[in-house]
Formats: sequence, C-alpha cells, structure tokens
Amino acid sequence: YYDDKYGHQIVFSDDMSHVIVYFDINSASGLTVWDINQHRAYPIFVENYLGEGNPKKIALSPDNRYLAVGHFAIRVWDLHLLEPAYEDRLPIYRHEGPLPISGIFGGEITQLRFINNSIIQTTANGSKIQYWDLHTGELINPESLP
Repeated sequence: YYDDKYGHQIVFSDDMSHVIVYFDINSASGLTVWDINQHRAYPIFVENYLGEGNPKKIALSPDNRYLAVGHFAIRVWDLHLLEPAYEDRLPIYRHEGPLPISGIFGGEITQLRFINNSIIQTTANGSKIQYWDLHTGELINPESLP
C-alpha cells in the first residue's frame, strides 16, 4: 500500500505477524517494523535509502529477522541485533546492485523480496531479475537456486 498524498507505505510480512510503515515527507523519512504479536516496535534509521516511495522495495525475511530495502543498493538490518540508540541502527550489510547489462548502468531496484532466509531477489527498472546472497552480497546464478 502506498499513500501518495502523505508519503506513507505499509507492507506486511508474509505471515502477517509484522507490519512495516515507511514515510517520506518534506525531506524527512522513517521506517518502523511492528511485531503485531509481541506488541513491539523496531524504529529503523533509513535516511533516504529508498528514494521515491515504492512498497515493493521493502521486505522481511520469511523468519522476520532481516529487513531489506532496495534503491541503488541493497541494505539489510538484523532486527534481533539492533543498537539501542536509534541513530546507531545502521544496516549490517550494504550490497551493490543491480549489476549492469553490457556495460550499461544497472539502475534502480524497483522490486525486492526474499526467496528464503538467505537469498534476496531484486528486479531493476521493472525487468532485470537478480539473486543475491544476503550475507555476502554475492550474485547467485539462478540455475543453482534450491
């Protein structure tokens, strides 16, 4: 869900136990992951990592441990190991992507999702699909996927 007027995005986890609320208004942005079952909020320091709003660029791993956002890079937070101070809640990983085709600039990630707890799938500019190892940032050959 994306609210164009107020700049809010709402994304639910696959199991509907978590909701992600992202806002981007007047040069300010923020993201909070809410664990609905535990009544717990995880505010995340995202600066402007998402660029123009698009809820398809935000995802939680199937086990709801990792939050990933995409723009010109993939940034990942471990929700189990967040720093106590909000401003210190930086991504644990920042992976370059998407890769260019034939020397052309790779472009912006338009969709991002987890395949499993350790593999992220990205789509760049609506067409180029690539798979990434969550922890190393290595590109994965689609033929080797489980």
